[in-house]
Amino acid sequence: FKVAVISRDSSRLDRLRSFVSPNTKDNLTTVVGNVGSEEGAEQAKQALLKVVGKVTDIVSSLGFSWWQGGPPHTQSLKDLHWVIETLLFSTFVSWKAFFPLVRDDSNCTYTFITGGAGEKLLMPGTGFLTVGAASTLAFCQVLREEYPEVPCKLNQV
Repeated sequence: FKVAVISRDSSRLDRLRSFVSPNTKDNLTTVVGNVGSEEGAEQAKQALLKVVGKVTDIVSSLGFSWWQGGPPHTQSLKDLHWVIETLLFSTFVSWKAFFPLVRDDSNCTYTFITGGAGEKLLMPGTGFLTVGAASTLAFCQVLREEYPEVPCKLNQV
């Protein structure tokens, strides 16, 4: 199988490539792009299609791995907006751009990796992470309900 990874940060893509064994390096395609904006997601999609052609499976794992900014009363609206933009809005924008590539094919999948942070507060000080992750989880649930007849299999992990 072949895998394509899109990231805003070319150094992270370089690091990822360093973990791939030499005999499978040809199976990894990397694309620098920003899937957090509509224009950036469309550009990344076009760059991906130019390099790999047909896409059969999409895994969406967007956002950040950890956020512990403190209890909500110590945070600003700007902080909350950043969390929602990073977790929810980027998931929506990338889904809107990439889902049409797999939507009509029953052999294709679109998988959201949301993790467990949206289900409960992980520890004190991580409340905004929970709010953002819960928003993303709710968006995934809405999509699965809104598109029950779509041939592509929608997954959430």
